Amino acid sequence: MRFVNAVTILLLSFVLTAPLLGDEWPQWRGAHRDGSVAESQIPQTWPDVLKKKWQITVGEGHASPVLSNGILFQFARQGDNETAMAIKPEDGEIIWKQSYSAPYKMNSAARDHGEGPKSTPFVDDKSFYTLGITGVLTSYDITSGKQNWRISSAEMFGETSPLYGTAMSPLVADGLCIAHLGGHDDGGLLAVDISSGKVRWKWLGDGPGYASPMLMNFAGQPQVVTFSQDNIIGVDIQTGALLWEMPFKTPYTQNAVTPLTIDDDVILSGLGQGIFRLRVTQENGKWKTTKLWMNKEIGSYMSTPVLHNGLIAAMSDKRKGLYVMLDPGSGNVLWQSKGREGENAALLHSGSYLMSLKTDGTFQVALQKDSQYEFLRAYQVSDSPTWAHPVIFDKKLFVKNKTDLILYDLK
Repeated sequence: MRFVNAVTILLLSFVLTAPLLGDEWPQWRGAHRDGSVAESQIPQTWPDVLKKKWQITVGEGHASPVLSNGILFQFARQGDNETAMAIKPEDGEIIWKQSYSAPYKMNSAARDHGEGPKSTPFVDDKSFYTLGITGVLTSYDITSGKQNWRISSAEMFGETSPLYGTAMSPLVADGLCIAHLGGHDDGGLLAVDISSGKVRWKWLGDGPGYASPMLMNFAGQPQVVTFSQDNIIGVDIQTGALLWEMPFKTPYTQNAVTPLTIDDDVILSGLGQGIFRLRVTQENGKWKTTKLWMNKEIGSYMSTPVLHNGLIAAMSDKRKGLYVMLDPGSGNVLWQSKGREGENAALLHSGSYLMSLKTDGTFQVALQKDSQYEFLRAYQVSDSPTWAHPVIFDKKLFVKNKTDLILYDLK
């Protein structure tokens, strides 16, 4: 393990108190956890070629980088260790890094994904929260890298991770770090006090899925909405009490699409489940779920949809990868691409632009015109798979591929 020296700590402390320009990128899918990017963060005109500023090897894994107070944070596997690190975004210099032993053997059905962590961390103004592939949840001090606390699935459950490795990205809200630990048929959704590291509540009704929890509000009740192994659930964020649940089973047990908030409803999708809009209401003290519509012909496997200018943009797993635009009121398809677009895509949106990073290393920019998209640019940003979600900040693009972190200038 390596710590920064006293001078570096002083310099970093100054940086961490400096004001920020625009939105930070502190968590899974950005500042608002929904794939939205402030228009001030993207170029007015997209260049013909992207300029690579730097590329460093950080280790294996699908965890996206996160950005807070002008510092970049990354979590990856280096050898047999899972490693948290702070990085200077201007030149890729490592400020600090901390590692712990994390032996793991990937399920043969997912061997191409590697043994690196799949959960995108969360960073706030004091701490960096990581969730490893074997369900190790850790809080680090962002200035020094010193461990604040650690909780392990192995301490609580017989199974340390679901069938294909822990993949949900933790949520930090109301002073709690919320993560689903454990494994197949044996796990629990936990809320951990971010200051003390003590578990405040547990919901033990099901093992974890692979999608990430979202904070939503239905009927005036703040709740954590997430996929478990075989259900979609809503629990009280303060107590962990189960408010409602609905069975949701996918082939090969792969609930992997993060729920999407739309008005007072939620958009849900999964392999073999199509895509549908769910309304959650409370009547006479009892919670009720109602499907407003379902489109069985369009659904996502791992790619999470976004709400772009009032319309749903998604990448379906149909026809070997299909970009679609849906009417959120009816679920009808307004536009679709030709198909054979690829295995998966991480979606971002800003103003009139839809941006996507496909797993083949292609970063695409499309312009929304009424109820369709026009593809404007396609940049090859990596020569190895890009399963991690991209980060756009200050007109710069951060891409994590199989082992490296790369910075491109979008201007």
